[in-house]
Parts: sequence; structure tokens; C-alpha cells
Amino acid sequence: SFLIEKYFEQIFAHNLEEIVELSPVTWLPLIPFVDLVNSVDLEHDVVSAASANAFSTCGDFISTPWVFYPTVLLQVLCLAWGLYNFWKMAAIKGMLMPTLVRDGSGDGPAVLLPPRVEDKQIRRDFQSTPAFARFVEEPLGKPATNSHEQLFGSAGANGPKLFLKSIKFHTWLCVAQIVFYGTEIVFRDLAALSGGNKELVGNPDALIPEAFVFGFFVLLSVAQLSLAPRTFLNYSFATSIEDMTKGWAMKIAMQESEAIAAKEAELTELAAAGE
Repeated sequence: SFLIEKYFEQIFAHNLEEIVELSPVTWLPLIPFVDLVNSVDLEHDVVSAASANAFSTCGDFISTPWVFYPTVLLQVLCLAWGLYNFWKMAAIKGMLMPTLVRDGSGDGPAVLLPPRVEDKQIRRDFQSTPAFARFVEEPLGKPATNSHEQLFGSAGANGPKLFLKSIKFHTWLCVAQIVFYGTEIVFRDLAALSGGNKELVGNPDALIPEAFVFGFFVLLSVAQLSLAPRTFLNYSFATSIEDMTKGWAMKIAMQESEAIAAKEAELTELAAAGE
């Protein structure tokens, strides 16, 4: 018998390999972000948070407008980006999954309705690309070739590839913010506060607000990462069923299912012989 879980194991493994793969292309979009925040340290000849004069920039990250305001804007955009990925993948998956319904009494027989994507009117009314996202998706998209690809809105046939990269880059941006803000700013501010080294601090009045604000940014990135597994699972389902079923994964899953069935049959024969 065919074990469907073996099919999805292959899909999850394949997509996860792409998400966790680190290459220069992955980090290139993060360079401006790192350079912007690092400019405060470089202006004071601070090499890193471990430098002897590291406390001289404590408080300056929040009190430097051309660093702090773009950082706040980045948090807003990053949050909107993560929520958009989550919402779009959940909406597409919802169109592809059958719906289990019961009659009004709640104890009657259950009926499994076909996926909503099969209803032409529902499919025509479904829109997964809001107006604010079209300027990004349309230049990067391709015309859809089937009803499944139409669910990706303006991204069309390029939707699966585009959103796998979108999930990947957003995930690594959150990781970079947690590591960078946490180690380079928050940890340094807390060390300055706990060590009683306020005389070495560049801007003592902004030290506590900076620790709280950038600590909040770290927590915000952690919260967004908590959505990443569900976004990833929804993406994997939405791009591996119906018209996007992967033949290579089906073949491997079939082979593994047959091997497991043969093993079980062999064990059953051995058990019968032992009796």
C-alpha cells in the first residue's frame, strides 16, 4: 500500500534543504542592514562588541536618527513580510484542501467536499495578491498555466519558486536580526548596565531605552520565526498536491512503501512459522 507520509517526507526534506542552504546570494540582501547598524561602531572606531572601547557607542544606536529610523522601518516591513507569507500560503492551502462538513445537528454523517479550487466561481473570486503586493509579484511572476498556479495571484507560474525564496530570505533576516541586535547591541547595553561602567558609555541617558527597544526588536524577530514552521508546512502542502504533485517524490515514496510492505510481509511469515 502507498504510504502518503513517505511522499510528504520527501517534499519536506527537499524544501527544507533549500531553506537552510546558505550561499553568498542569501547574505547579499543583508549587507546594507549590517552596514547601517555597524556604521555607529565604525564612527567611534569600535571593531565589535568585544572591543575595549565598545561601551563608547552604547546609547548611540537609538539616538542616531539615520540609523534608528531605518531600523524601525525595517521592523515594520519585516513583520508585514512575514505575515504576508503566512497568510498567502494558508489561503492557497485552504483552497486546495477538501472540506469536512456535517449537517446542522452536528451528529449526522460527515461529508467530504471537494477542494474549493474546483469551483470556478470560488476560484474566480479568490485573490491572493492584494494591491500593495502587486508591484513586487507582477515583475517577478509568470502567466499561470493552470488553475493551481492561478492561486498564486500575480506570481502565477513562478509562485512556488518565488515564495520559497521569500520564506527563505525572511527567515534568515529574522535570524540575522536576533543575532546582530542581541549580541552587538542588547548584550552590550546590559553589560554596561550590570558592570557599572556608565562613565564609559557614550550616551548614558539613552542606554536603558536602547536596551528595551532593541530587545523588543529581538523578541519581534523571535515571534516571526515562530510562524516560520507553519508557513513552511503550508507552502509544502500548497506546492505538492493537485496539479503540482511531484513525480520524483511519488516514485521514491512508492519504492519505500513497497519496501516496508515487503518487510512487514516477511516478518508476518516468520511470526507464522514460529507458531
